[in-house]
Amino acid sequence: MVWYFTWSIVFAGLLSVLAYLRPGWLPGVYLRALVDVHRYLTPLSVAAAALVPSFLGAGDYALLTTAAAAYYLAVLVTGRDQDRAMNVWGLRLAATLAVLFWTLTAGSGWPGAFFAAVAVLGLQVAGMAIFPERYGRFLQPAAGPAADRGAAGSGTGDGTSAGDSADSAGTAWLVAADLMTTFGLQVLGAAGALAAGLVLNDGEGQPDPVLPLLLLLAAAAVVGWRRQGWADLLVAVPLVLSVVLLDDAEP
Repeated sequence: MVWYFTWSIVFAGLLSVLAYLRPGWLPGVYLRALVDVHRYLTPLSVAAAALVPSFLGAGDYALLTTAAAAYYLAVLVTGRDQDRAMNVWGLRLAATLAVLFWTLTAGSGWPGAFFAAVAVLGLQVAGMAIFPERYGRFLQPAAGPAADRGAAGSGTGDGTSAGDSADSAGTAWLVAADLMTTFGLQVLGAAGALAAGLVLNDGEGQPDPVLPLLLLLAAAAVVGWRRQGWADLLVAVPLVLSVVLLDDAEP
C-alpha cells in the first residue's frame, strides 16, 4: 500500500515538472485533474500511513515523506500561485519528517531522530525570524494584471494601495503565526529527544541530551533578537523544559 501512495505522489510531481518544461506534451484538463486530486491525496496518504505503524517501518515512512516533499517542491515551482502557502507548509513539514525517518532508517534511535528534526525546525525558525518580509512575500500569490489595475485605482495617496496595506498586515500575522507554530513543533521535538534519551534510557550512542536544548535556546534567542518584546520570553522555554524533564529522569 505504501508503494502505491509513494509512486502515485512521485508520478504527480514528475508530470507537474514535465508540464512546466514541455507544456504542449500533456493535455491541460488531465494535468489539472491530476494536480487537484493530489492536493488532497498527498496529505491524506501521509496521514493514513501514520495510522498503521505496525505495518510500516521507518524506511517506508522515509520514502513516503520524501516523495511528499518532492511533490510539494515540484508543485511549488510549477503550480498555481493561490496554493503557494499550502505548498510551502507541506514542503517544510514533509521535509522535516523525512529527515526524522531517514535518521531512524540510518540506525539512529529516537533521540538522534528527534535531534535531527529539531535542527531542521531550528533552521526554519531562524529563517522566518531573520527574513520575515521576504518569507511573507514568498507566501503571497503573484499579483496579476487585474490586481495591478485595481491597486492603481485605489491608492492611499502615498503610492501604496489600501489593498497592499491590508495584505501586508495579514501577511505579517501569518508569518508570526507560522513562526510560533514552528517554534512550538521544535519544543515538542526537543521534549521528544529528552524523553527518549533520559526517560526511556535510549541514549547509548545518541546525541547528548543537552544538544536539543541548545538548539532550542539558539532558535529562541534569534526570535527574541529579531522580534523583541514578548519574544524575549521564549528563551525561558528550553530552561523550563530542561528542569522538568531532567528532574523527571532522576532515579
